Amino acid sequence: MRTSLIILTIMALFSSPMKSQKVIELMPGPIDGWSPRTEDVIYTPETLFDYINGGAELYLSYDMKEVSSRIIVNGSNEIRIEIFDMTEARNAFGVFTHTRTKDEHVFGQGSQKFTGALIFWKGRFFVTLTANDENELINKTLESIAKEIDKKITETGHLPGIVQLLPEEQLEPDGFIYFHHYIWLNSYYFIASDNILNISPDTDCILAKYGNKEERSFLLLIEYHDSLSAAANIETFRNVFFDKGNINGFQIMEDGKWVAVSGKDQYLIGVFSASDKEYASFLIAETITNITKP
Repeated sequence: MRTSLIILTIMALFSSPMKSQKVIELMPGPIDGWSPRTEDVIYTPETLFDYINGGAELYLSYDMKEVSSRIIVNGSNEIRIEIFDMTEARNAFGVFTHTRTKDEHVFGQGSQKFTGALIFWKGRFFVTLTANDENELINKTLESIAKEIDKKITETGHLPGIVQLLPEEQLEPDGFIYFHHYIWLNSYYFIASDNILNISPDTDCILAKYGNKEERSFLLLIEYHDSLSAAANIETFRNVFFDKGNINGFQIMEDGKWVAVSGKDQYLIGVFSASDKEYASFLIAETITNITKP
């Protein structure tokens, strides 16, 4: 009887889920020469506007759960530490794509160092470190904090599968954003002010830049729940951007640029501002090839 109880206890220990990490637990320990200027404060979606006035929409549109904030000082040097719990890894990655210009792959699952700042994502967490200056001490401390937080975050997450469907040829390095809220549809190129393509929190979307700045084209890829939803929204796309009666997948605009749309399975593939019909067709064909790869 006692042996059976021990076996059941061991089985329970191994089968029980790992404790979910909290943002407050990921804050760094004491740092020599630096002292907290503020207590650690937790903000939720209900209080985020009080904390980030004018910038809260980004995090809320990616389903932010909470953020922990701390400010540390060393003389006149100041660093703000923010750790966002974005609920899912895809959300943390999405916020990262909005903020980074180049993924330097130093911390977490993606990171970038700016002047007086450092950001990275790992698992469902997005971390921002911002300073009031740029000097050797601050740079060293930013990297030390990032390294410690990176080590404390024990989970990792997968990139959204839709990222792998982007054609690689002429894609601007790290030149895409991942989102699932229609307000980011116009991040690179104005497409529509309303949610004409029925983008929802469960819809994966990517808007990517192709070619050089002089001849920039944009590829929009949306994954819907099923092929019927994709087909309906492709029809909406045609009604909005194409001349009446145009039933093919291409339309030349007043500025001489081309817009195109196609689909495959549950995906809508849109191209904007292509220099010619051939290039728009190329982007669509390459995307469909990636979708159909086994």
